[in-house]
Amino acid sequence: MGFPKALFENNIEELSSFSRGLSLPVRISILKILIEKRTWVNNEVFSNLPLTIVTRDRHLQALINLGLVENIHQSGTMHYRINQTVFNRMIAEFNQLFELYKN
Repeated sequence: MGFPKALFENNIEELSSFSRGLSLPVRISILKILIEKRTWVNNEVFSNLPLTIVTRDRHLQALINLGLVENIHQSGTMHYRINQTVFNRMIAEFNQLFELYKN
C-alpha cells in the first residue's frame, strides 16, 4: 500500500521542475549559454561544451520538456532560446521563497 500523491500548489510544483532543470552541471552550462546569447541560437553555440551530440540533444530536450527552453525548426536547423516568461516567473517565485527566510 503506497502513500497518496501529495497535492502541492502549482507554484511549488513549478519551482521543483525548475530546480530539476538546474540539477546537472551540463544543463546549467546550456542555460548559461542561452541566457548570455538572449536570442535564438543553433547547435553550434554548444560546440565548446565537452558533450557528445546525443548527450547535448538529450539535455536540451529535457530543458524543453521542463519549459525552460523553447525551440523552433527553421531552414533545416533547430534553434533554441530561454523561455523568458518561465524564467521571469521562476525568478519571482524564488525571490518570494527566499524572502520568507529573511523575515
